[in-house]
Amino acid sequence: FMGSWFIPCVGASTVEPSAKIPTRERAARTRSIWLRKDKAPDRTATAVFGDVWFSSRTIRADNTR
Repeated sequence: FMGSWFIPCVGASTVEPSAKIPTRERAARTRSIWLRKDKAPDRTATAVFGDVWFSSRTIRADNTR
């Protein structure tokens, strides 16, 4: 994979109060994405937006949680 970054769009949407916007360092540590309905954000959360959150935890192909 290649690196990616969260690009804010001013005025495109309203960020909810519970959102966690990552720093450059946190974004670089992101290794997985989760649906909030499947798993609540934990201490590994690098970013939280709406129904999804990003984690610094690496998951294996055979790991579903």
